[in-house]
Amino acid sequence: MGREVHYDTGCTGTATGGSSITLEDSSADFFQEDISYGSTVENVTDGSTAEIAMDGVEETKITFASALSGGTDNTFEVGDTYRISLSGSYGSKISSTWTCKVCGLAFPKKDLTNGKCKECTDEPRRTMDVKE
Repeated sequence: MGREVHYDTGCTGTATGGSSITLEDSSADFFQEDISYGSTVENVTDGSTAEIAMDGVEETKITFASALSGGTDNTFEVGDTYRISLSGSYGSKISSTWTCKVCGLAFPKKDLTNGKCKECTDEPRRTMDVKE
């Protein structure tokens, strides 16, 4: 096991266009999803990944810092599904522990009270075991 980091769930969708360096989804609002520089985009259809470039986020389009790699096609085409990880911990194993981002209390999901921390009533984040 590695160190513990906080993990924010990313978004998923279906590409309406793209290339080896871009992802387009006309039904997305990447600003609303809080997608930003450095996040990892995975083309689930072909298994390729890339990191988002600085200033690479538009409302319905994402530009990568370098071309997609590691997949069978390494390009986004109409109909390809994607997943965006908001942390630098892409590919890590998500644990069953939740940690409150305000008070730091760690507890299993079953102990959530209406989706909130039982101590300070803030929304917790799931923690993740990072591969080193």
